[in-house]
Amino acid sequence: MKQVIDSIRVNKFFGKILFSFLSFLIPLVVLGTLTYTNFVSELKADYADKLHTALTSSTETVNAYWQRIHETQVGFFGDPYVARLLKPQKGWSDQDRSNLPQLQASLVRAKFHINSIVDDLFTYVDDEFVLTANGINDFQPFFNKFYRYHGLDSQFWIQKLESVRYVEVMKPVRVDTLFDSKEVITYLSSSQMGDDKAVLAVTVPVKTIWQAFEPILDPGVSKVIVADASGGTVMYSDSLFSNGTALGHIEEASGEQNTSTPVIEVDGSRYMTDQVTMDTLGWTFYTVTPVRAFNQQASGILEFVMSLCLILGIVSLVFAFLFSYRLYTPIRRIGEVLENSSVEEGGTSGAKHARDFRQIGDGVNRLLHHRVQHKGQMELLAQEYLDQVLFQLVQGNVLREDQFENLSKFMQTRLHFKENGFLCCTVSMKFKERFITDIQDVDRIVIENKMKNLFYGLLREYACLYVLETGESSYLCVFNVKDSKAAVQVKKGMEQLGGIFSNDWTYCRLHIGMGTTHQGVEGIAESYQEAVSALYQIEGDPDFSVMEFNDKASCHEWIYTYAEENRLLQLLRFGDKAGVSDWVEEMTEQHKEAYYSLNKLYDKMFETGRRFMLERNHDADQWIAEEHPSVLGKTGTIKGSPEERKQVLIQFLHHAMDQVSEAFKPQKSSDLAAAIKTYVEENFTQDLHLEKISEEMGLSLKYVSRLFKESYNMNITGFISELRVEKAKELLRDTDLPITAVSKQVGIFDRTTFLRTFKRLEGVSPNDYRKQIRA
Repeated sequence: MKQVIDSIRVNKFFGKILFSFLSFLIPLVVLGTLTYTNFVSELKADYADKLHTALTSSTETVNAYWQRIHETQVGFFGDPYVARLLKPQKGWSDQDRSNLPQLQASLVRAKFHINSIVDDLFTYVDDEFVLTANGINDFQPFFNKFYRYHGLDSQFWIQKLESVRYVEVMKPVRVDTLFDSKEVITYLSSSQMGDDKAVLAVTVPVKTIWQAFEPILDPGVSKVIVADASGGTVMYSDSLFSNGTALGHIEEASGEQNTSTPVIEVDGSRYMTDQVTMDTLGWTFYTVTPVRAFNQQASGILEFVMSLCLILGIVSLVFAFLFSYRLYTPIRRIGEVLENSSVEEGGTSGAKHARDFRQIGDGVNRLLHHRVQHKGQMELLAQEYLDQVLFQLVQGNVLREDQFENLSKFMQTRLHFKENGFLCCTVSMKFKERFITDIQDVDRIVIENKMKNLFYGLLREYACLYVLETGESSYLCVFNVKDSKAAVQVKKGMEQLGGIFSNDWTYCRLHIGMGTTHQGVEGIAESYQEAVSALYQIEGDPDFSVMEFNDKASCHEWIYTYAEENRLLQLLRFGDKAGVSDWVEEMTEQHKEAYYSLNKLYDKMFETGRRFMLERNHDADQWIAEEHPSVLGKTGTIKGSPEERKQVLIQFLHHAMDQVSEAFKPQKSSDLAAAIKTYVEENFTQDLHLEKISEEMGLSLKYVSRLFKESYNMNITGFISELRVEKAKELLRDTDLPITAVSKQVGIFDRTTFLRTFKRLEGVSPNDYRKQIRA
């Protein structure tokens, strides 16, 4: 029975997979329908857009024709010969008769300008003669024989002398000449010539107008109707629209349909229309396109879409079954792996074969979550690896080949270093006593933690660089430069840096040492040694100084390298007192001529021994205070003459080996983090700052900050602020102390800082919080 149930569950899971594939057929059908609908809509819109563009272009062409004709008529009447000679014959003098060829020449010139678009042009001032480009003709024979308008006799033209006020365009009329017969549109204009009125007529073949609309008419689908300003039909390309019914339908549809291409119905057929109005004459040109033309194209698309959907449906059905069958086993195995992984992490296993996509998705989400966490950890490790390798390089250690290759690769990919030259600058920032007394501890920690990013942000405009924190308030700026000329820009940036801190010398001092440019990654160490030497050549203790390295021969080796520190730690672990003594003597002899004082060397070695004891849960300062109280400085260093310091250092290192057995395991970082957390919880109401915490723990500022962040996933400054705000909330709730007193009791001695911190964490001011909690 159990096997049958398991089989049903297995088949059910397979059915889910198969159904998931088959469900893609539904979007396929919907997509096909949308494609067809969208295509028809797009086809109509695209065709309408192209048709409107063609109609606009053709209308502009016809408009240009009329403008040229009008300009010609104005120019003709403005001709001085025309103004003097165009008058009735009875008013001609002998001189006028001799100048009549000039009048004809003026008309010829006028026709020349518009000859490509007109059939003829003529002018007259009375019923006696008509002037054409070919000469003077008698009035009656001209209109009755040589240029006869159908349905219009000579009397019509006599009346036009009185009726044409300025401009008039006649509807198309057929004209018979001695040679042919054609349909023309006559453009009339009149002008007062002295006491007489003259009329100039320009005839344009209707064929010329239709030629402008060839892009629309040539496909044989769309038709064109031309209406005058009053709505009367002027021209039409199809006799179906000769009665003006279509224009009436278009006007009605334009009012009812909110669209630029209204649809009308004429004689049982539906048409899509468009229109453009001509500026000069006020004529409106309409295009009329049968809707069936779109439907014929759309029917072909519909058949294609249906065929494609049918083919894809059959193919999808076959592949859905095949894929379901082939994917079921791997997915089932993935489910088993994820389920086993869940059990290993402390979860519970579900029923056999009862996995589904939701369960698999949950497992994949867990894997993705772990991947994001690991990616963040890898990014942090990569950054730390870069810092460590670069730090080893500048300390004078010889890098392995793989370390050298990784450093070069990181500089190119992560730091975007493109040049082969490197220039190092060491920045030493010392905070003065007022920085500790005047600045709230939380703000001090923020300032110190942001200093590295501040240097990078201020200097990156001068050259591409990377900033490495090499010690407490000590930084290395590695500039990627092309050649030694870039040192000028770098120095400019350093001086600009001093200008930015010019108002803060009460709280700190800034010393900068600049090395020279060296080629290749291996040159970073040399440039750094020069920068350090330059730094220690600064005389006195000025607030700000930038020292460039000039004497390469004076550059000494780094006094206390990473490798040398490891050697000392190794001797301490082995308990080799003689080896430790010999090593201290060797280091003293080796570096007695260095720019660094021996006191600096002894401080570094003392710090190594102190950290060695602290990691094994032993208090180093207690032994110094008991055995040599007079040599313990306020900062935790030993003082005295170099010889005295050396002897105390050797005794201290021997004591460290006596206190710590070789088998004793170092204190875990989690224990150190817990100790830091306990210390903060016990002392947060005091003026607690990162320097004090690091001094109490015997660790560097950077190590304390990083260790706490890695252990509790929050900054130590944020933890201190949260403790103080929680305590402040308690005092605000249970006491009537003023805000200033509450601030001081929780360790924040600046009222503004307290108000800002409280509102940032709680979203309301302390006063508002007190009112809300007591309401």
